[in-house]
Amino acid sequence: MKRFCFVVLVCFFPKILPAQLLTSREIVLRAMKENPGNLWPRGEGHVVLAIPGSLEEEKAYLEPGGSFSPAFGSFGVSVWISDKYNYKTWSCDMLFLNEIKQCFIKGQEPSVFTVTSDYEMTHTIHSTYDASIRIKNISPAGHRLSLMVRSVGPAGGPVRTLQWNGQELTVNEEWTIRITPPPSYVTLGDETTEGWKTQTTSATYFESLQGWGFARMGLGDREHVIRITRNKRPYRPSLRYASLFSSLKIQLPDKRFAESLDAQVAHLMMGLVRDECRPGEPNNYPLPWLRDGAFVLVALARAGQLETARTLAYYFARHDFFGGFGPEADAPGLAIWAIMQVAYELKDSSFYREIWPHVKRKTELIERMLQTSTPVHVPITFPVLSFTRNHPDSTLVCEPARDGLIIGRMDWHRPLLFVNATAYSGLKHAAALARMLGKETEASAWQQKAVELQKAWCAAFDREADNERTYICSFWPDYIALPIKEKYLVKATANRLRLFDSAGLYKEKPLWTYFSFSEAHQWLYLRQPEQVWPVLEYFWAHQCSPGLYTWWEGNGEENTSGRWDHVCGWVKPQHVTPHYWTAAEALCLQLDMLAWYDESQQTPALVIGEGMKKEWLASPLKVEGIHVHGNEVSWQWDGKKLEVWIKGEKIPVRAGTPFGPKTRIKVTKLP
Repeated sequence: MKRFCFVVLVCFFPKILPAQLLTSREIVLRAMKENPGNLWPRGEGHVVLAIPGSLEEEKAYLEPGGSFSPAFGSFGVSVWISDKYNYKTWSCDMLFLNEIKQCFIKGQEPSVFTVTSDYEMTHTIHSTYDASIRIKNISPAGHRLSLMVRSVGPAGGPVRTLQWNGQELTVNEEWTIRITPPPSYVTLGDETTEGWKTQTTSATYFESLQGWGFARMGLGDREHVIRITRNKRPYRPSLRYASLFSSLKIQLPDKRFAESLDAQVAHLMMGLVRDECRPGEPNNYPLPWLRDGAFVLVALARAGQLETARTLAYYFARHDFFGGFGPEADAPGLAIWAIMQVAYELKDSSFYREIWPHVKRKTELIERMLQTSTPVHVPITFPVLSFTRNHPDSTLVCEPARDGLIIGRMDWHRPLLFVNATAYSGLKHAAALARMLGKETEASAWQQKAVELQKAWCAAFDREADNERTYICSFWPDYIALPIKEKYLVKATANRLRLFDSAGLYKEKPLWTYFSFSEAHQWLYLRQPEQVWPVLEYFWAHQCSPGLYTWWEGNGEENTSGRWDHVCGWVKPQHVTPHYWTAAEALCLQLDMLAWYDESQQTPALVIGEGMKKEWLASPLKVEGIHVHGNEVSWQWDGKKLEVWIKGEKIPVRAGTPFGPKTRIKVTKLP
């Protein structure tokens, strides 16, 4: 009876529950409801700012306007603005998104520049436990700025103790904040106290048992530098990289193209944990996931992050299955495809030999799935989502093969064409590696199996094409639908009409944004770039964090780990963001729009500028240092002719569709 009464209290009287029984999220939500005027954080569009390879709990978070948490579960640092007479105070989280400009600062350290009508600020991560904020008052109206340290923030946590010694603020006896030049005043207090937003005190120490401590520090008109350090021995990531960005130099009429491309590389790099790829924001997804990670790996290799890609590739080589849904049938093929994209770029025979036994083992897995007459199960020996272990199909990879096709599990159902397209890619690229190592017997056998699988795939197309995953794998990346191109075009056009209105706009907000970019990529490979641009324009106009080119997955916390329940921030998530499969698909698409290795003909060719807009051709265009299938390619257009420089193999070159078939091309082979 007592237990029943307690359940009734929990369900119908949550307000009277003691805070100890609530999660941090529930405590903040309750406080927001009871005190709506307390200048709460924005809680939308956060981005990760972090050293590549750092741990999940070391990732910093930044929201539009400059609200910042230096680590997951730490505290919030925000800017408060007051009019010159101190009659009214508002926070950076209350600014409209169109009042905020953001951009990355290119370099080796993660750094974002933010500008509003009142201030300019730069957030920089120097190491896993060392960050800085540079802020300058530029208000034309004489508004005054203060820096607020409190429990709530993008990824905040309880603030229980604060100590000011005249030069530094110590938070929770763990973090040190130093402002240069020193603040004009420092007020310590508790947010639960009436009038706390305007109170002034001279206290040098404050303790809040409930974790609602705050420190407000006055900033003058000069530029201030805030250094935030953690008094803890840091984890030292081992990933090697020269920059967070791509190695490309791009000169195109629309600066958004280069900004978006560079932003995707930065997001992918900052989302890496140890030597593992994450599907999306690392504290929503604190586990590696092969499917999403394969695209991340390929995107980083194509963008010139070769040292990082090489390190990540070994994880894919050693592990045959990993991901939140358990062992899935697309894993072996996607892993081979991704590893081999790194191999093509590295052109390193020692790497070929290192990956050979792993590629061979994964190829044998594909062969087993194609031949099995009984279900194939694999035990779970890697991290998965909590509900996966109790799912009846949690260890199922595939059911008995049928009609020459794998009947494999992916996303808890059986998307036949997608799963077999990944297997086709795996066989094709495994055969390529075998040829590179002089293993002609394996190369011939695997190539023949790929041909047979492609025939079976095409034969099944009519009855299986309705699954939306069909339109993310048919041409990009490996042309499995090439023999039925015309038939595919009919279905793909109908699918596009389902998604877009007559003006080329999405009828509904897409939930699986990685599908959207991949669908556009199919159209690029079909040499219809006019179908690509509405997708790019839509996503550039609908960014979660404007100027930083981040996008979303799902509606709410898709596949959540539950970590955010225990943090004083991100309390009303609308989606998962950033999402790294989306970033990878966007990056691969943009790279291929610049230069693309076309294998649709008997003789592969390099296609230049397939994704350029026709109106751009009235201006000079220039691209330097793009990696394409092991070649480093640069090109420029002067309005009349196309000049191309290739460092690598001798390969035929074609001008992209926008240039027209009669475009003059000059090709220079570099040593």
